[in-house]
Amino acid sequence: LRPQFSDNYDVSVEYYFEPVGVLSAGVFEKKLTDFIASETRLIETGTGNGFDGDYAGFDLITTRNFGAATIKGYELNYNQQLRKLPGLFKGLAVFANYTRISTNGTYANGTAELVRFIPETANLNLSWRYRALGARVRTNHHGSYINSFSAATPARNQYRYARTVTDLGFTWQLRPNTQLFWDIANVTNEPQAFYRFIPSQMERTI
Repeated sequence: LRPQFSDNYDVSVEYYFEPVGVLSAGVFEKKLTDFIASETRLIETGTGNGFDGDYAGFDLITTRNFGAATIKGYELNYNQQLRKLPGLFKGLAVFANYTRISTNGTYANGTAELVRFIPETANLNLSWRYRALGARVRTNHHGSYINSFSAATPARNQYRYARTVTDLGFTWQLRPNTQLFWDIANVTNEPQAFYRFIPSQMERTI
């Protein structure tokens, strides 16, 4: 593999709240050369398949340099500790962000999607603390994206379905050096799922 290079351009504006908080927005562009991505291809039959005729029909998964690529997008961010709220509520804090990107790249068959570049992501995190008690709710969302690429057969491109996961957490500070915690990951039991080329062709679900 050759090294991957990137020229990055970023512009952002930020507004700060009292006592603690920030609201920001930014746009960015990245120009990649020799970008590195995963590729999947079907091993053909015959002695010239690169394996002396063996492994015909198997998937070969490898990583290699592709051509040039451009990534453009924007991001929004909000983060604030709500200390001005009364009583129990002044221990609340909120964090949220959203990112949207579009990609364009050069593959052997002209495909424009870039492997493992997620077009849409969002996060929301609410936390609360009062004396020795603490709690948080964290939600992450990602849109559907291409996970592996087949130059010879685009219909074998593997995609990952969109997914939203929510985690819960609770803490109890017994002493300055002792804390009990209880975490519940993926409370709605959202699966990791993949499909080939079109969403109706589910490949596997975890």
